[in-house]
Amino acid sequence: MRARRLLALALLLATARGAPEYEGRGVVRGVRLDGGQVVIEHEKIPGLMEAMTMSFDVPDRALLDDLLKLL
Repeated sequence: MRARRLLALALLLATARGAPEYEGRGVVRGVRLDGGQVVIEHEKIPGLMEAMTMSFDVPDRALLDDLLKLL
């Protein structure tokens, strides 16, 4: 479970290159290989957004493949 949360956070931060950094926790709820996305249910991220479940684009397909191995 901890590995999923850490990977979810890493994916979230990886998709926000060049943007301010925020810390949050979440759980991977799904992977959309055809769309290159990961679905993450996350807690409130102070200064950024409320808690929600949303899809994040992941430009590196290898990250999605690695994530699937952990699920």
